[in-house]
Amino acid sequence: MRLVSKTITKSSQNMNNTPNVLTIAGSDPSGGAGVQGDIKVFQSLGVNGLSVITCITSQVPGHVNSVYPIHKKKISMQIDLLNEHYQISAIKLGLLNSVESIEAILNSFNKFDKRPPIIIDPIINSSKGTNFLNSEALNLYKKELLPIASLYTPNLHEGETLLGDKTLAHEDMAKRLYQEFQSPVVLKGGHSNKEKAIDIYVDKNGVSIFESPMIKNLDPHGTGCFYSSSICALVALGYSIQEAISKSKIYITKAITKSANIGGTVNSLNYNISEFNT
Repeated sequence: MRLVSKTITKSSQNMNNTPNVLTIAGSDPSGGAGVQGDIKVFQSLGVNGLSVITCITSQVPGHVNSVYPIHKKKISMQIDLLNEHYQISAIKLGLLNSVESIEAILNSFNKFDKRPPIIIDPIINSSKGTNFLNSEALNLYKKELLPIASLYTPNLHEGETLLGDKTLAHEDMAKRLYQEFQSPVVLKGGHSNKEKAIDIYVDKNGVSIFESPMIKNLDPHGTGCFYSSSICALVALGYSIQEAISKSKIYITKAITKSANIGGTVNSLNYNISEFNT
């Protein structure tokens, strides 16, 4: 089983000219990340959000208690039904915590007449260290999913895990990730200890740098979900990958700046993108 298509095309839209955007991810009962967070971003950016649940988490900002997987047949049923009834303009992949969930998604993707752009947020561990992918699932993820991505969005720790190498500098790691999986990548630097939050994008045309001020002493819940779902929604609206990254970089910076502790042990993001005046 090997999927190869990753061409970005503008998919058909619904009767109201609003793109349908699908998130395939885990459920977060706090609403600060996962499917719930993705849907908030989609709504705020003016696209119609569809969702497929891959697992049910028990978590609040700052603490993951447990992850309960959804059976692979149930995952496939959700995707297949949405594919049958909706013209999907873009897909975002979030938390996939088992070989079975990855296989279900790959099988369902093979049923698309024309697969839309796929934005992958490679969630391997939580920010607090909870492991989501065992070695078998990670190997399948790298072999079958990343090569079909229109873009994937690892942070530095995830990049190290995907490559099995902790010795590379930021830009070298981004280039190596592109070489390894042959899909456009934006390697995020928001968890580094530098003065600027630098994200490095690599595709067949070379390297692009996206910078924003580093926001210190704030590490809110759901930043990776927000960033990748924003990129996904903007691609569905017709923006290029680099345009979507640039705008999403502004959005996530402001969402972090305006975050607040409304529960749990860390801040939750502000999802009201319409208030950001960009």
